[in-house]
Order: sequence, then structure tokens, then C-alpha cells
Amino acid sequence: LWLLPMAHHFVVSILLYLRYGATILLPGGSLARPILELASRERATVLYASPYHMNLLAKDASELQLADVRLAISTAEGLRPEIARAFASRFGRPVAQALGIIEVGLPVLNAASAASKPGSLGRPLPDYEVWLRGEDGQPVAPPTSPEKTGEICIRGPGCFDAYLDPWTPARLVLEPDGFRTGDQGFFDADGDLFLVGRRANRINMAGMKFFSEEVEAVLDAHPQLRRSRVRAREHAHLGEIPVAELEPVDPAHPPTSAELKAWCRERLPAYKIPREFRVVESLPETATGKLARSEAGG
Repeated sequence: LWLLPMAHHFVVSILLYLRYGATILLPGGSLARPILELASRERATVLYASPYHMNLLAKDASELQLADVRLAISTAEGLRPEIARAFASRFGRPVAQALGIIEVGLPVLNAASAASKPGSLGRPLPDYEVWLRGEDGQPVAPPTSPEKTGEICIRGPGCFDAYLDPWTPARLVLEPDGFRTGDQGFFDADGDLFLVGRRANRINMAGMKFFSEEVEAVLDAHPQLRRSRVRAREHAHLGEIPVAELEPVDPAHPPTSAELKAWCRERLPAYKIPREFRVVESLPETATGKLARSEAGG
């Protein structure tokens, strides 16, 4: 049961699955009820979706189940533990988060610890080498942690041959570090990989470095907010400060800045709390449904 946009996946994913004998089920829309009806009618065994879809399905209040699904894979963006727990509670099975990359494939899958560590990407699959690159270009020595991260780099079979436009052979991209994902992550003591955020989304406030995604996860958990976007703003003395754009559940009655600061203060260190909260009608999305980072909200 395929819920991701086909534009980025048709050749590298769907045709590959068809070649190996799989049947691909494509829902006509993204509403939970028709998706669950299709899954039940056609006895779908694998669910491949984004956290957005997992959250949508988890909120369905019908009696419909995913009785035949043996594996639910979440990819495209980071899976928040609260979404994974809600899905597991609703359907009685965990969500296995995966690191899916068009240029590489599916090198990391949380097959072993999906129930106990829903926020983890899991462990590298056989034949893949996954390592963390420090800012000096050298591997980040274990143990690592949310405070000691590195850029996730991957070597292994099945990588792309070239970029088409402009034509760029893979060897010019993959050497010497393998494929550099641009994602920052860390390994826990068991060897499970965790995603922290995109390097481009890192905020450096007076030498204190953190990621937009960390703050957004806290804001998005607020019951009066539908979604948030946190970005860095240049500051004359601090270098950068975090500012937030907010899409409220009820535009006529959004939460106040004081309420949001209090909410953040209970869950974040002081330096990670946004210095400004701005309510917007909606936040922009990319063609694949991800939060757009480069466009101005409003």
C-alpha cells in the first residue's frame, strides 16, 4: 500500500518492486477511511508512507483495521515518537522508521527496535556502511549523543550512477566520503541511528548549536497548533536567534506568545526558545508534502 508521492519514487522504487513480483496499491486520495478500506479489501501486507499519513491513519475513529499488514514503514521525514505510539495503539503494530534516499535506496531500517525506540532509524542493513562525518571531515568517534552528532554518510551497493542535469558521475559525488546525506545524527549504545536534523537547519546562538526540528517538535505538540516552522534570524550580538512561524488549529483563536513561551520553557532549554512567534494562515509545503524551508511564510 503506497502512500508517498510517485514523482520521486516511480523508477527507483515502484518499478523495482513490480519487477520482483509485488503488487502496488495506489489510493485515489489521502483520506484515512478510503485508504483503510482499500487496505482491507485488497489485504495489503506492507504499508509504505510518511509520518503525515501515519498520523492521519492513527486519528481514524472507525472500526477499520490493518489486519493483514505485517510491516508499516515510515520514511520521507523524521517520525516523531508520539505519532508512532498513536499508530501502534490504534492498529496494534509498531511503525518501522527507515532512512530512504533516492541516490542510495533504503540503507537503514528500524526492524529490531521499532516498538522500544520508535524515534530511531534503526541499524544499517547488511552491506551498507553508515558513519558520522565531523566538521573536520573525520569520523566522529563513538560514543555519540544528541550533543555529539555528525553528518550521516553512506557507502554500499546500489548507489546511483550519475545525476542527469547537470551530468555528474557518481564518483565525483561519492568519493571520498560516500554519499553525504546532509542529515545530522548520532548512534546510541546499541548501534541504533537517530536523526537530529538537517545541517542547513542548524541554529548557532552564541556558540550554542541546535536544530530547528528540535524546537518544532515541541511546538507541534501544542494542542492549539497544527504545524510550526522554526528558522534562524541573524542577530548583531548572538549570531543567530530562533524565530517561529505558527499555523494554528483555530485561526480565530491562536495561542498567545506568552502561552507558547511558557509551553516551551517547560520542555526546552532557554536558548532554544524562539524569540518571536508569528501566526500565519498556512505554512508552505514542497511538492512531496514536506515543510518548505526556503519560502517565506504568510
